[in-house]
Parts: sequence; C-alpha cells; structure tokens
Amino acid sequence: MIDWYSIRQTIALGGVIIAPIFMCMAMFSSLLIGELFFGFSGLSILTSIILCLINMHSVKETEEEQVSLLKQMVKEGTIKQYLKDAGY
Repeated sequence: MIDWYSIRQTIALGGVIIAPIFMCMAMFSSLLIGELFFGFSGLSILTSIILCLINMHSVKETEEEQVSLLKQMVKEGTIKQYLKDAGY
C-alpha cells in the first residue's frame, strides 16, 4: 500500500528547500527570467503549505477514527480483553 503521507511530506520538504534556490537565481538573473524564478519560488512555497494542510487533515481524520473505535470498545467491554491479549 502506498504511504501518501510520507510522499506528501517529502514533496513539501523539497518545495521548501527549492524555494530559496529559486529566489537566489532570481536575484542574479535578468528581469524577465528573475520574475519567472520568483513565481516558481512562490508556487513551490504555496504547494508545500497546501500539502502540509492536507496531511494535517488526514492525521486528524485518522485520530478521530481511532478515538471512535476506542469509545466503541469501551462501550462494548472488549477493551479489557484487547489489552490482556496485547500484554498490557
């Protein structure tokens, strides 16, 4: 199964690393190419922010599912047997 969380985190980190490189390239190039590099820099930062927000949302959903499962196990009384089987 593909771990989309790690893939999105890696792409976001790459965008954060590449953005300053684009900014440096923009400072030392001609006007038109510099504007293009600044645009790429902003786009990479924006992409990184969006990917991090998507990851935060997926983590929140996963935690909510785990909490609801725990509540259901406590309600049914199966949590004690689960903990006993797990060795706690």
